[in-house]
Amino acid sequence: MKRTLIGIAAALLLVCLFVVTLNRGSAPAVFASKLAGIAGAGSSGIQVQNLSATASANVTAELYPQGGGAAIPLPGTAPAGGSVNFYLPAVGTVPDGAYAVIISADQPIAAIARTEWPTGGGAATYGNVEPATSVLVPLATKAYYNQTSQFSVQNTDTTANASITIKVYATGQSTPSVQFTDTVSPGTSKTYNLGTGSQFATLPDMFLGSITVDGDKPLVVQSFVDFTGGSKGVYAFSGMDTAAAATKLFAPLVRRDFAGATTGISIVNPNATAVTVNISHIHNPYSLDPHDYTETVNIAANSSAVAYQGFGPMPAGWLGSAVLEATGPIVAMVNDAGLAAGTSASYNAPSAADGATTVSVPLVRNKHVPGFEFTTGVQVMNIGSGTASVSISYKDSGGTSYGPETASVAPNGSVTFYQPAGPFPVGAYGSATVTSNQPVVVIVNDISLTGAYDAAIYNGIKAD
Repeated sequence: MKRTLIGIAAALLLVCLFVVTLNRGSAPAVFASKLAGIAGAGSSGIQVQNLSATASANVTAELYPQGGGAAIPLPGTAPAGGSVNFYLPAVGTVPDGAYAVIISADQPIAAIARTEWPTGGGAATYGNVEPATSVLVPLATKAYYNQTSQFSVQNTDTTANASITIKVYATGQSTPSVQFTDTVSPGTSKTYNLGTGSQFATLPDMFLGSITVDGDKPLVVQSFVDFTGGSKGVYAFSGMDTAAAATKLFAPLVRRDFAGATTGISIVNPNATAVTVNISHIHNPYSLDPHDYTETVNIAANSSAVAYQGFGPMPAGWLGSAVLEATGPIVAMVNDAGLAAGTSASYNAPSAADGATTVSVPLVRNKHVPGFEFTTGVQVMNIGSGTASVSISYKDSGGTSYGPETASVAPNGSVTFYQPAGPFPVGAYGSATVTSNQPVVVIVNDISLTGAYDAAIYNGIKAD
């Protein structure tokens, strides 16, 4: 029996917890924790993809209330290669509240979750990360152009307390601006808000930096950044294992004022010495400017820096991918913001270890939900040494297959499979599988074409 644990929030909730344990065959278990204090009623859906191409999956999601009480079982079936969705507000047996969720299936599965805040139009999509005893949060803000961070730390040990140390570093500084210790109970999490937490009172407005969380038990950390002042923008990204830092990272989606959005890459140097990061920007076939560009960023020891494409070497209308090569191991996240539209989304920059020749994409859609027209674009980056023959195949929520679409992608290049331009029907939602003869990394950008909701991005899930 394959088991996936997801912590999720139902409606009328100020706090959303997301915990994932994913077990695919002999693969090690992985965890994620997501906790957001975004104001307003939140509504969540869980999308589970069946990774078997030949057999349907019997799926059960068991919801465990955070405040205690009996689990609420939700059964479902995902067709071979397809998906099943649990939209919690539509389930009459699920009261408003916060839940930890255990998802079990008789086939290998992958899962993501999406939470929306209808009052403000915020949205975020959740993935999964490995637990670690030392975790880096690549971006931390306090009233930074109306952006303030909150993050949760979860103790994945269900038998003992975790003692943790939290350090907050200002960009360009090698000594922490804030440092404190705390205790997290077995299996649970705690949330810290840079805007309201007393531990962060000494941080000034317009603070920009990063966070490290160290513990004596395996931890998972998730950050949400909220745009205040009436904007719908909410973006989420996971803390990353310090030991997984790498000298080469990939950013499948980078742009400057393309379709109204611009990216910024937040890079953390966890080393005791300064590093130099060389960034190669490789244009996408859809780019309005068909040129490649480079830039260099120097980062002090134990510090961070932001390479903002709005100030970068490329002109407006540029779209593509990026390769980050550093003189020491680094981690990074990419924020993709449409400031005029008030949207924002982010993803973790993968390393070569995250590359795969088969990638699970649990949620794709084409003008889904009248009035909102939620639509995805799947960005595939070739991180191999040869030209990649890339294919993407779709299944809608009823199990009907579409595609494949194919493309050839040069090394370090990228291709966008935009669902309105492909075979996926208007109004449909479902899942997709990306295959390639070279290792690739994938991100999925989910937007509302009517502008009613925030954008959301998630990383494709390695399924080799």
